[in-house]
Amino acid sequence: MSTIGEKLRYEREQQGLSLHDIEQATSIRVRYLQAIEDGNYSILPGEVYTKGFIRNYAMTLGFDGPEFVNMYKLETNQSQPSPLPGNTSMSDALPLDAEHGVEPIKTPVPKNPPKNPIVIKNKTVTKKLKLVPALLVGVVVLCLAGSFVYFMVGFLSNKPADNTVARNANPASQAAGNKNDNKNKNAFRIVQENSRINIIPEKGATVEAIKVEGSVDSQCWAQVLADDREVYRGMLRKGEKFNWQAKNILWVKLGDASAVNMTVNGEKTQKLGGVGEVIESTITILK
Repeated sequence: MSTIGEKLRYEREQQGLSLHDIEQATSIRVRYLQAIEDGNYSILPGEVYTKGFIRNYAMTLGFDGPEFVNMYKLETNQSQPSPLPGNTSMSDALPLDAEHGVEPIKTPVPKNPPKNPIVIKNKTVTKKLKLVPALLVGVVVLCLAGSFVYFMVGFLSNKPADNTVARNANPASQAAGNKNDNKNKNAFRIVQENSRINIIPEKGATVEAIKVEGSVDSQCWAQVLADDREVYRGMLRKGEKFNWQAKNILWVKLGDASAVNMTVNGEKTQKLGGVGEVIESTITILK
């Protein structure tokens, strides 16, 4: 004789459903559905819940829910039949099964089979279909945003800047500006006389500071005064780079003049002396 759980499991499998599908349809946890199918009612939360779970599970598969509840009562001996009048026993009142001596319980046939069981089976498809409107909205928004950006870029690229119009309107002024730029780029001359270096500004130009940069080919001792203030005293190592600045006068003393490579305000200068020669050099801006 099949138990309630066996009947439910058989019908569920016939419909191609999993316990997770039933859980989604009934909100009954899988562990409780499994317990019902296994006939392990002891782990269910209580008698009232057990009957409710069985009824809902059966109705989900298209069975008569109350009928399965009555079957559960019979299966767990919760309902005893009333004694028949006289000496008639229950076994006399019921047709006997040849093997078990009791009336076999007929497996109920679903009275109201689910109209569309595929909804439970293909829940993933349903979820994907629900995403379609959201994806369409996203595509429309992206298209509108792209159109707006394209319009703004085209608008701004076609709008001439005020300074561009001014330059194009007066080519002579533009040429004069370029000439002044070139003049400012070479606004001074470097004149070197042995170890003395003078920076001579061009007419109308100014040189704000003295900037001396360079490196050493071999070890060399150096002392540097910027505007009468000592800014460096020590040993320059081979390959070491230096950068000294002054406002008006830069005085440099080198222990080996041939070891130093130097530029003044970006212009390369000649070696200040020979190998091992100690040199004092003064770099000045002539006002």
